[in-house]
Amino acid sequence: MSTGHHGKPIRVLSVIHSATFGGPHNQALAVASTVPDVELVVVVPDEPGDAGSRLSDAGIQVVKLDLRRPRASLRNQPLGNLARHYPAQVASLVDLIRRHDVDVVEAHGLTNVDGPIAARLSDRAVVWQLIDTRPPMALRYLLMPAVVALSDVIMTTGFAVAKSYPGTRLRPARLRTFVPPVLTTRSGSTGRQAVREKLGLTADEVLVAAVGNLNPQKGFCDLIEASAWPVPSKDVPARPALRIRGSVQAGHEAHAENLARIAEAYGFGKSAVCEFEPDLNVDKLLLAADIFALTSRPRSEGIPTVVLEAMAAGLPVVATDVGALREVVEDGRTGYLVQSGDIPALRQRLATLAHDPDSRSAIGDAASGDALEVASPEKFGLTMLDAYTTALRHSRKRSLSPRRAYTPR
Repeated sequence: MSTGHHGKPIRVLSVIHSATFGGPHNQALAVASTVPDVELVVVVPDEPGDAGSRLSDAGIQVVKLDLRRPRASLRNQPLGNLARHYPAQVASLVDLIRRHDVDVVEAHGLTNVDGPIAARLSDRAVVWQLIDTRPPMALRYLLMPAVVALSDVIMTTGFAVAKSYPGTRLRPARLRTFVPPVLTTRSGSTGRQAVREKLGLTADEVLVAAVGNLNPQKGFCDLIEASAWPVPSKDVPARPALRIRGSVQAGHEAHAENLARIAEAYGFGKSAVCEFEPDLNVDKLLLAADIFALTSRPRSEGIPTVVLEAMAAGLPVVATDVGALREVVEDGRTGYLVQSGDIPALRQRLATLAHDPDSRSAIGDAASGDALEVASPEKFGLTMLDAYTTALRHSRKRSLSPRRAYTPR
């Protein structure tokens, strides 16, 4: 249903600084599939990655640009090259905004300021998402005045993330928290045996699965050590199988190789840690798994989409208590939360679940029910529509030049 001025939908330009499919791309799919009042154009970097093709296959208009991005840390970056390129990058986004007659520009992450700057130069509304707690506090204090000044709506993944960014609560009417959407539903056991055979698992092995970029922030070393408990006895269950899958990021190649060596040294085999195999994706790995683990370090996460996907798939989650995970994982009912770096506690929770299939089933059922409710695409779509309309209202108040109005239903 069209709801914009003269029957036109809201036109949103989502600037996503990653060519590899992840949370922001998943959000775009949810909005496109549930909110007919919004017309999306997604900008991704012109570099190798699967994000562009997956969005295009879903019918979303995708534009590839030479998008360069600062990191969450200012160390070891070619800042001179970035600074020289940034004016042209902003100019390209301004041209794109005007060519597509965009109403709202959506930015993702604290350090990606090019989209909001281009939006302001074009007199467009800005929705700025702060999606994790990775940036150092000094950088948050440095950049948050710009976020507050340039954005019409600030969005965060949960209240804990909002509290961690100074200034987000200065404009409560313009703050929106959200839970990332889950596009998949519980699939039962169909195909489970075939996937487990492909992963080299026996019928009676309990599989602990983890998904994430193979970098130090994900804490996979802790997961490997915690899963490698002693040989089974009367009081100790057999140790689980372990499969950690994720992308190898530039600059972390040596860390990924070291993770694989550590896992092999602990007896988990050569295939315990690697990138996704062909024909194996997150959904299939979750189908084969019995427990899902997230062991991220502090100053890393918001609410990772993959945790909600694991919950929706009916898996008990064992996670470190970081970011806003406590807002979606109820300790003892839909999973377990442990302190980051507490390997004995992590081992105890994994062993308890590995030893008790009834507990795994009960916790997984509760997790699935919660995830399918709080992370439904429809609920997320309504949250985003509210954010876009609020941003348009605010931008009209501050705008000195006329622009296309939006009349809410």
